[in-house]
Amino acid sequence: MTKYLLSFNGPIQEKQTNALRDRIAQVLEQKDYQSLIVLFSSTGGRSTDGLSLYNFLRSLPRPIQFHAVGSIESMAVPVFCGAHKRTCSPITRFSFHTYSWGGFEGGQSYDRILEAAQKLKNEIDLSRKIVEDNTRIPADKLAALFRPTAEPTIFSAQEAKQFGLVEAVEEINPSGATQSDTVMWTVNWPSP
Repeated sequence: MTKYLLSFNGPIQEKQTNALRDRIAQVLEQKDYQSLIVLFSSTGGRSTDGLSLYNFLRSLPRPIQFHAVGSIESMAVPVFCGAHKRTCSPITRFSFHTYSWGGFEGGQSYDRILEAAQKLKNEIDLSRKIVEDNTRIPADKLAALFRPTAEPTIFSAQEAKQFGLVEAVEEINPSGATQSDTVMWTVNWPSP
């Protein structure tokens, strides 16, 4: 049986999240599959893609682990919460900041602007609910983190553990020893 490590370091955008979904599915289909840890780092991205990826992770037929390495920012936080088990390296940081919506090109009608505002509010509310359901962050702090004009907030690895974003702060292979039962894969996506 083989333990798989899968490295993802990229934005939460359609190409990248599709590539991550494809690679996770490939790993889960391996006949020698024992477990999967996704080494995850992301500066965030599109909320639509992030919410879709969260739902994908929650629907997997086997539990997987996300291990945060580096930064988990903005929409990457709710995505990270989709994993069944969550851990992080000691120097990881979790960053919350104001959501924005960049869906306009050119002039827009009043109804399109209202629709965009409703969609953005809904995406903020869904993201807050995901984090609320998967952590122990107090309600008043959650409200501040997901307020439309929220001040940027960064949690250290220790704060992430305190608030239940992660179960443990640890290194995956602290000794650097060869792990003969482990295979490393990466996630690649097509260039623009």
